[in-house]
Amino acid sequence: MKTKIVAVLLTGILLAFPVGLRAADDGKSPLKQFIETQRQQAAAFRQQEITENRAFRETLKGKSKQEKIEALKQFRSQQKQERKAFLQNQHDRLMAFLRERLAGSTNLTEQQKADLLAFFETQYQENMAFYDQQCEETLEFFEKTINDTGLTAEQKKAAIRDFLKEK
Repeated sequence: MKTKIVAVLLTGILLAFPVGLRAADDGKSPLKQFIETQRQQAAAFRQQEITENRAFRETLKGKSKQEKIEALKQFRSQQKQERKAFLQNQHDRLMAFLRERLAGSTNLTEQQKADLLAFFETQYQENMAFYDQQCEETLEFFEKTINDTGLTAEQKKAAIRDFLKEK
């Protein structure tokens, strides 16, 4: 999904802006600088999530199975909200960057500019809907697997591992 988002964004931006624009400081185009910044922010955010996941797992030690399940549900819900807020922030920055760049472009008509912005907004909304759907499917699978009394703990782990490989 992330690859699809990046590919669509890059395609639209490259079509809309001349590639030859260069920033004075390091020779990188403003577009490349922007994309690099967004990638760095995404990597830092993901690393923060990994750190939080490790710390959270430590807090689960010594709790009952039911307490762990409830704590995990709450933690994942909070993490999903934080991730969605981060993605919304990234999208808002992208749209602001696009608006700024399109405002100075004489290569496109106003209708083309509006269409391009609408395309990016539509792509974002579709990707977020897909993300929500994937989260729901994953949550349903985990709940079904955890509550299946016919499976041993090892079978549950194997089922979860197989499910995650498919995703």
